[in-house]
Amino acid sequence: MSPSEQVKALQNGGIDIAFMGNPPDKLEEEFMVNSHASMIALVATGQGVAIMPSEAEALPHPQTVFVKLHHPLYYARSTAVWRKETPAQSLDKFLKILWDYIQ
Repeated sequence: MSPSEQVKALQNGGIDIAFMGNPPDKLEEEFMVNSHASMIALVATGQGVAIMPSEAEALPHPQTVFVKLHHPLYYARSTAVWRKETPAQSLDKFLKILWDYIQ
């Protein structure tokens, strides 16, 4: 599920808890690329730039230049989201799993 779909599912009660990257300010306007190849194609047509894993350079990439980052960040920001009505027991389990993972 994309962040937008997760937020909608949270709002309508379809799911209790979601784990996603930081959502944009306006979720209904979110743009999502589903593959490295699609991202490379967008960059090649001048639509922008992208930070990608080094493995993506093995894909065909005419009109695209890969530049290695000299001081890459070693973390990614993420957001945990849940409904107010989420039972405390479910939320506690989720947060414990999340906390154990990042430790």
